[in-house]
Amino acid sequence: MTAALILLVVIVVVVNFVKGAGPTPGVTQTFPAGVQMCSENVAVIGDATCEFAGSIQTAYHAAVPAGETPSDPVQLNEVADPVRQEPFTVVCQQGPGYVSCPLSDSAAVYFR
Repeated sequence: MTAALILLVVIVVVVNFVKGAGPTPGVTQTFPAGVQMCSENVAVIGDATCEFAGSIQTAYHAAVPAGETPSDPVQLNEVADPVRQEPFTVVCQQGPGYVSCPLSDSAAVYFR
């Protein structure tokens, strides 16, 4: 790379950082450390199950129109837990490249 091109890349990165730009399009943000991967786009931590994570992801995508990125938390009512066989209310928040749904102090679901 030439010095001018390197300088241009540095300027773009700094400007985006100062503007508070979100994740770079096309760059996948990693999930928090310690998660169990259910699939490429779904992860759980603690006693959350992959089956329940799938139900939460489906409910979230049904509640949030495609292409929308809500800034406020999204409450999902009556999400079926196929393992425990009972419904739960779950609150999810869009984060840096993925949606985070805490279930307790030690359990959560993450998905893209």
